[in-house]
Amino acid sequence: MKKTNRRGLEILLALVMMARGTSFIFSKLLLETMSTFNVLALRFGIAFLVLAALFARHLYRTSRKVWLAGSLIGFLYFLVMSLELTALTMADTGSVALTEHTSIVMVPLATAALSRGRPNLVMLLSAFLAVTGVGMLTLPGGNLSAGLLIALLSAICYAVTIIVTDRLTHSPAEGFAVGIIQLGTLALLASIASLFLESPHLPSSSAQWGMLAVLVVVCTVFGFTFQPVAQARVSAEITGLLSALNPAVAAILGALVQHEQFGWLGVLAVALILIAITLPSWLRILTPKAINRSAD
Repeated sequence: MKKTNRRGLEILLALVMMARGTSFIFSKLLLETMSTFNVLALRFGIAFLVLAALFARHLYRTSRKVWLAGSLIGFLYFLVMSLELTALTMADTGSVALTEHTSIVMVPLATAALSRGRPNLVMLLSAFLAVTGVGMLTLPGGNLSAGLLIALLSAICYAVTIIVTDRLTHSPAEGFAVGIIQLGTLALLASIASLFLESPHLPSSSAQWGMLAVLVVVCTVFGFTFQPVAQARVSAEITGLLSALNPAVAAILGALVQHEQFGWLGVLAVALILIAITLPSWLRILTPKAINRSAD
């Protein structure tokens, strides 16, 4: 692939990560007047209808196996998003986003365990830094934060979802179809939960409709559709680095919009988690260069 094309896809992936990072703050604002499953049903239901209408022919030709895979992954994402939004009602935006994205460290550790391999020292160090950072966020002043424990459960479910998606999708075309089907499954489950457990309603103001529109168009249609497109042609190392933009954007927006404050201990925790997320990728990028320099 030409360098210019690769750089363009890297920029696209960065924009996708940043767009999805905004979902935390808009979800938190909507949750002030709407309930968890109500928000999920509207966000993912509208997104599914838009994508299904645009790519109806592609879905019609999709095999039963892909529909089953999309339904299973959609169920897993339903767990992830339900836990995420519940955590957002109990904890700060940035803290929830950072805690949930420790899943990036969990995935290679879980993969090594499933293959009965031994995780390398870098991944163990990243896991230690992530756990330490989350611990510092979860126990501010010695008081257990239930919200961040729920966010940690969301991270575990997200890690499982990533692994299952990798095992069940075998081509970009399958991945694209699965991406649309999972949105419909998530929306259906959220709608059922909202009908039985909540009093669902539509947004009641133009501001709420605006926030929902951003969640649908920017965070879901754009984010969920273009991430696999860009990620399929961007190296895992660069993807790992750019993934840190998601919680970073969420933390910045939380501070600017909600006036959330971390304190010096929280800032240190944020730094540890971001280092944990990006450390393996940095080392994979820098190590070959160091080897080449030593050989010259």
